[in-house]
Amino acid sequence: MEEFKDYVSFDLEFNEVEGIQHLLQVSAIKYVNHQEIERFDTYVHTTVHIRSFITGLTGITQDKIKNAPPLVEVLRDFKAFVGDFPLMGYNGRKSDIPVLQSHGLDLEAQYQIDVYEIAQAMKPTYLSGSKGLSLKAVAEYIGLKGQAHNSLEDAKMTAEVYQGLLELKANESYLDQQEVVTNNPFAGLGLAGLFGEDE
Repeated sequence: MEEFKDYVSFDLEFNEVEGIQHLLQVSAIKYVNHQEIERFDTYVHTTVHIRSFITGLTGITQDKIKNAPPLVEVLRDFKAFVGDFPLMGYNGRKSDIPVLQSHGLDLEAQYQIDVYEIAQAMKPTYLSGSKGLSLKAVAEYIGLKGQAHNSLEDAKMTAEVYQGLLELKANESYLDQQEVVTNNPFAGLGLAGLFGEDE
């Protein structure tokens, strides 16, 4: 898989009412060379009542969003924060990107790293023991912990899972190289100096 070193990992929390997704929280973390450099995190004001199921899942209440900035301001600031960085998410191609599009912000062209899709492709060889492919399940399988259903925590966990999967891939490549050396009958005999090197 292609490795990106600079990216913005993002996640959304939203409240669906009568088929319309009302944004409640927009979060993102910017990485350069896999190191966090900046965060974006805000609730979103809405007058639509938050379903009790969503409050129980996310901890977001009407009180938390009553003084939050309006959607148009949040989307403007989020777009500016992302800039021209590649976007990363977890199954965002089927959820978060369409939700943003429904509110007039189309970042599909920048959405270049779907960690769910990477995990899905790696499951037969690297993640076969994982209980599933949810973000939490994959994170726990590779030794990470975090608070699910908080968009800032999920954005962070998504990036950490991506970095963990890259490490798994790199470790396998290293082991494959070691196996080639081990299977070489001349390895370790110190013969390199006998061929073509000046005394």
